[in-house]
Amino acid sequence: MEKTTIEIDGISFDVEYWYEPAERMVMYYPDGSGYPGSPASVDIVKILYKGVDIKDLLYALSGNLAEKIENKVLEYEIDEK
Repeated sequence: MEKTTIEIDGISFDVEYWYEPAERMVMYYPDGSGYPGSPASVDIVKILYKGVDIKDLLYALSGNLAEKIENKVLEYEIDEK
């Protein structure tokens, strides 16, 4: 599990998450099959604000803010790797 602190609209959140890096496309394996690849993804485990997990609340009340947090974490991971 990974952890980072991100800031959205001037508010800091501590985020715990699982990160899955992108997988490259394989045009052809020796048997003729291939693999289309997959994009990088983030699975948010906790969104902490002042030590309190507010993940469920954010997804219930403001899916847009939760999505911003996911995108910010994904950008962080891609930029760091």
